[in-house]
Amino acid sequence: MKFEGKVALIVGASSGIGRTLALRLASEGAHVVVTARLLIDTCRVEFGHYGIRFVSVYPGFIATEATANDGMPAPLELSEAQAVDHIVHALRRERLDYLFPFSMRWLVRLALLLPKWLVTRILRRDVPPLPAERVGTPGAL
Repeated sequence: MKFEGKVALIVGASSGIGRTLALRLASEGAHVVVTARLLIDTCRVEFGHYGIRFVSVYPGFIATEATANDGMPAPLELSEAQAVDHIVHALRRERLDYLFPFSMRWLVRLALLLPKWLVTRILRRDVPPLPAERVGTPGAL
């Protein structure tokens, strides 16, 4: 198979076989789309001359089947469809980092300016306590 002009999705491209595969396919002419949780800035520099670009997406709270009724606070929650709209927007604009929704982006920026002790105090106040039967049991968070 020739990879010229093909699109390849590589999951885990920051290291190991994912990294090697992304570089190889890009060198053979593929349009490479990658995901990575680690070393994003390093990957941007290393992969840049192969035409591989990273868009780091940091979503706020997304309402999914898995998170419904989990008891965790979810301020500024978005639907899955709204989250997809934001992600597509970030990809089209080729933003290096994209945090959404807009109000969440500004809250995070504000939190970076505030003293760490104050941010910790605010966040702890909003986290519900663990149920009594889970505290101290193996596997409990």
